[in-house]
Amino acid sequence: MRFLCWALYGVLLFRCLSYDPAADPGRHSAEEGRRPLSVSVTGEVRRPGTYLFDEPCSVMQAIQTAGGPARDADLGRLNLKVPLFWNSILRVPSLHSGFEPVISLNRSSAMELIEIPGIGPELSGRIVRHREKIGPFKDEEDLLHVPGIGRKKLRQIMEHAVLNEDKP
Repeated sequence: MRFLCWALYGVLLFRCLSYDPAADPGRHSAEEGRRPLSVSVTGEVRRPGTYLFDEPCSVMQAIQTAGGPARDADLGRLNLKVPLFWNSILRVPSLHSGFEPVISLNRSSAMELIEIPGIGPELSGRIVRHREKIGPFKDEEDLLHVPGIGRKKLRQIMEHAVLNEDKP
């Protein structure tokens, strides 16, 4: 029995001394496991394209990385402090576009919902999670079931959004 214990101890000691963490494909450092934040910037910027960020960035940081706003950019329609998520698409509107983008509460991503005045990252996430769990909103009153939306907030949201794109 004593021999068996020493043999197991020897095997364990050998494995510990010969272990190379770099050779272990299942083990990654925090730096290796982090992927860059990918953001596509389109519309009224000087250099539209997809940019990679090592850290979370705001709408304004993404616009600056894309060469800054073009002459006709309407930055007043954007919340420049909103954080961007991985695989975000940022559209910078034009002063001369003459139309407001239609934002569907049933089809838009959390990032697109942030464009609605009064909706921040937390509320947009709750709207999307509620929609995924319960299903599409059938009427405006269904939004009252989302935590953080009362009658006043509902009126504010519905001034800038629709339930579906085909129903303005």
